[in-house]
Amino acid sequence: MTTSGDILKLFSKFSPRMEFSDSPSGFFGGLRAVFARLALEEEMACRADKLEFVGYPTFGSQSDNFEDVVRPFYTVWCSFSTKKSFSWKDIYRYSEAPDRRVRRLMEKENKRLREEGIREFNEAVRSLVAFVKKRDPRYKRGIQSEAQRRELLRQTAAAQAAKSRAVNQAKLREHVIPDWAKSEEAEEENPDSSGSELEQFECIICRKAFKSLNQFNAHERSKKHVKAVKQLRWEMRAENESLNLDQYMAPYSDHAQLEQCNDDSAASSFSHEESGKVQCGRTADADQNIAPIMEDTQEESGREFTEADTIFPVTHASHESSATILNPSGSDDVSERADDAVELLSQQMSTSALGQSQSTEIKKIGKAKQKRARKAAQQAQGQHPGLICTSCNAAFPSKTQLFAHLRRYDHAEPPIR
Repeated sequence: MTTSGDILKLFSKFSPRMEFSDSPSGFFGGLRAVFARLALEEEMACRADKLEFVGYPTFGSQSDNFEDVVRPFYTVWCSFSTKKSFSWKDIYRYSEAPDRRVRRLMEKENKRLREEGIREFNEAVRSLVAFVKKRDPRYKRGIQSEAQRRELLRQTAAAQAAKSRAVNQAKLREHVIPDWAKSEEAEEENPDSSGSELEQFECIICRKAFKSLNQFNAHERSKKHVKAVKQLRWEMRAENESLNLDQYMAPYSDHAQLEQCNDDSAASSFSHEESGKVQCGRTADADQNIAPIMEDTQEESGREFTEADTIFPVTHASHESSATILNPSGSDDVSERADDAVELLSQQMSTSALGQSQSTEIKKIGKAKQKRARKAAQQAQGQHPGLICTSCNAAFPSKTQLFAHLRRYDHAEPPIR
């Protein structure tokens, strides 16, 4: 059996004066015999252990072709891995083991020695192949020819690509787009541009753009937009008064717009009311009452826009909860009755110098509401006639609330007549 030491001794046989011939003492003849012996030993080891044999190619002769002999030889032998068991590296006999524990230790040590011998043998063979590969004239010539062949292929491919690019560029320069194709392209571009313009919705007051009509409508209903519209309206009125532009404007242009807003707000509020509570006559009266009040709002001068001008709390005389009602300039948020909205506007305008006709209308509306409140109080007293405080004539829905009132205000004692 050839060992790693035997292979390392072969390096000393190579010298610069060694002949590159097929004789047994020459380069090709001697190495061909060495590699043939190694291949035979591997075949015998595979047969003994019933393993699959790897076919190792021959080293060849001086005149062999690079593609047929030289390249396959170095491809296989550079990745050489022996199939020998290297059982001769064992130093312990298992029959001499006194017990099982000692036998396992012997097996472990012998296995380590075998693996070490296999590793050394593989490294020695691969080193020999690399050493021979550097000095093999056939491999050098084949590598040069292979490099030249690859370079030639690369140049050919580059020339072909350049030629193809030149032909394509020449065709592009010679190609002329017909007039009918240009007109179609222009027609295709114009609808896209016009469509993109139509799809844009912009709020000039808030300086915002929207992609769809639904978003734009939702923005118009928002409180922020309504507040901005009111602020702009007050600023424009202030500018008109400061520049004396009211005399050049139509006297009733703003009045018609305000009346239209009032009609829309009243219609939206009535749609949410219960059926039978609001009649057509009340709507007409509310519109008539709102119109003169809104006409007088333009006569106010120097008034600043504040948050108090936009939102007013209203408490209904019935058992409904208090709600917030906007003034007629923000018609999107009006959701209460028309008569309550008129009363709010009358209360707002009463602080300024209103005419006698306005005060008369406000008093009439206030009396109507007071009448409804008294009627509701009478109904409540009719339902609970016995739950009334004799001191202050206050009515209570339950005895618990009545007793709490008596204890809190000391009304349990009879009043002094």
